[in-house]
Amino acid sequence: MLYNFLPYDATIAFENATTKIKADRRYGVEYSVYAGNEQKLLPRLTIEYGLRVSIYNYVGKGKAYNFRDTIPNTPLPLAETKTYSPGELIKSYVNPEPRFSMNYVINKYSSVKASYNRMAQYLQLISNTAASTPLDVYTIASNNLKPLLADQGSLGYFRNFRDNMFETSVEVYYKYLQNQMDYIDNADLFINPTVENQLVQGLGRAYGAEFYVKKSKGKLQGWVSYTLSKTERLVRGISNDNWFYSRYDRTHVLNTSVNYDITKRWNVSANFVLLSGVPGTFPNSKIQVQSLNIPYNTDNVRNNYRITPYHRLDLGATYNFKKNDHRKYKQTLVFSVYNVYNRRNAFSIYFRTKTNEPLQTEAVRFSMIGTFVPAVTYNFNF
Repeated sequence: MLYNFLPYDATIAFENATTKIKADRRYGVEYSVYAGNEQKLLPRLTIEYGLRVSIYNYVGKGKAYNFRDTIPNTPLPLAETKTYSPGELIKSYVNPEPRFSMNYVINKYSSVKASYNRMAQYLQLISNTAASTPLDVYTIASNNLKPLLADQGSLGYFRNFRDNMFETSVEVYYKYLQNQMDYIDNADLFINPTVENQLVQGLGRAYGAEFYVKKSKGKLQGWVSYTLSKTERLVRGISNDNWFYSRYDRTHVLNTSVNYDITKRWNVSANFVLLSGVPGTFPNSKIQVQSLNIPYNTDNVRNNYRITPYHRLDLGATYNFKKNDHRKYKQTLVFSVYNVYNRRNAFSIYFRTKTNEPLQTEAVRFSMIGTFVPAVTYNFNF
């Protein structure tokens, strides 16, 4: 696999003048080989195991920056810059990635499953926001950034009821992350050729339990899933060297989906989503400088608060046209309403000085979709 990255290509306009800023391309090559085997040890016990080995080379053409170590949570000083010719090796990584899984069938209605796997990822996202934006930048492993390594294990119990009408499962998991990428406080991530000196790497962990119930027979069908989890990071120099919530952490995740066949032609559905708010770093005090309010976090804890919970209800109705026995096609007409009760879910929350009250600070909620969205869709399959 060949990685060919252009970190940024921007045009800055000021009055009648424009300036084009373009980064040097970055190149990487990944090779991998995998071997696996599935084996039935007992009539009720099946195991599957394998090993994937990945080799990654960070190569030229381009510049590679080397930095000196410094005080944690501050930009790394530039030590030297080297220029490499096309295809010249800059840094190489070799990672074995073992996988193992087992399935033990207790009886025809229930089973137990367990798995372990290690994964290496050479592509990472540089972003200090809690959601994807056009300003997000992707980067690859380099002489300064090690690839992300993840070890994950899971154990689950699965059982069906009422002649397989109901499917249920309970599963617990634990994931341990190495070289988890984060950024220093007040990092300059946008249009920065030496952005790697703003980044830090540390440890991460994620663990939790998932519960699932599904009804797959009858006029009324649907499923409910709930996840209780925690995702944390530990990075030298950040959050007082203590574990802190990852910006992707959601304590509670509830998803429900229900479908009901009114007639052979008409079907109605409903989907409901409830998610804990993502963590964010909010100020707990303020500093006044020349009558200006500056929000400030005195305890230096990263992601110390959460934005408001996310929840949404969607409704839909589907009409199935009568099937034509002489022509092999199917037509459906779907009427739907997204976000039925006008929930203004927060995309992000930021702080500013309150208008006409310079000594007051206010939190501002920014929502991407703050109203319901009706839609009509025509589907034609042949």
